[in-house]
Amino acid sequence: TTARSHGLGKTKDPFASLSRASFGIVTASNHFRFANVLGSNMVLQRAPSSAVIWGFTSAHDRITVTFGTLRETVQANVQGEFSIDLPPTPAGGPYDISAYSAKHDVTRTLENVLFGDVFMCAGQSNMAQAVRSTFDATAEIEAANNYSNIR
Repeated sequence: TTARSHGLGKTKDPFASLSRASFGIVTASNHFRFANVLGSNMVLQRAPSSAVIWGFTSAHDRITVTFGTLRETVQANVQGEFSIDLPPTPAGGPYDISAYSAKHDVTRTLENVLFGDVFMCAGQSNMAQAVRSTFDATAEIEAANNYSNIR
């Protein structure tokens, strides 16, 4: 179940921890940061899905996340993990998502975040091929400038 308040929520999904573990993320005590898979210039899944923002800090630290006009404070668990569900957001952006640590008195910001369709691709041998080594690479690279929202 997920508790919601002001459009943001505290994640209590047991599968969320499993998915975080699958990325090999290690909690570092006394540090405040977003999870390694989150970063500026990323794309998060658009509505109707809710994107999850999570990270690590000191045990029981209070983290305030700001996204647009929404602001929510959550408390990190004893392992220093915090997690917040963002409200379903239509395709678009860019947005900034900030998190403030009360214990460390520092703000971390994810900048230039877009919401759209996210595709996970794996297992194809041609995925390692760089665009610069394809037929008509120069024209394709120039044409990519017309699609600034593709990451």
